[in-house]
Amino acid sequence: MAPQYDYRCPDCNERFTAFWPIAERNTLTRCPNCDAAARRLITISAVDCSSECPKWIASCRDVADAGDGRPETAQFLKDPTRENYEKWKTASGLRHLEPGETRMNRIRRSEEVRAAEDRVVEETLKGFQKDQSIKVS
Repeated sequence: MAPQYDYRCPDCNERFTAFWPIAERNTLTRCPNCDAAARRLITISAVDCSSECPKWIASCRDVADAGDGRPETAQFLKDPTRENYEKWKTASGLRHLEPGETRMNRIRRSEEVRAAEDRVVEETLKGFQKDQSIKVS
């Protein structure tokens, strides 16, 4: 099987993949949408998910907040293993996007959850105030 190359058309912005033998990788490739000369993109072909400490996990240290005071964060920054990554991610309330989920969907969903939690707290306080005949501010 020939290697896979990704391209983007500068005219119509179409992104597509082509397969070329290595000897022909610099062949002029035309956009299937508008037939303009396309530009080859530099892409990553694979991610190491099998080793205990793949490089992408270590790169997550760049976004970990060392000053958040969580022991999971300190441990992850010190030793970026898969196990420590999972603990840090859970303690920080982070998770991967699910298939078909966008960041905007996640933000809207988390806002809905927060609003529902606020309603439950408010209703609980009202019920408590009513039962106890006290005021909570």
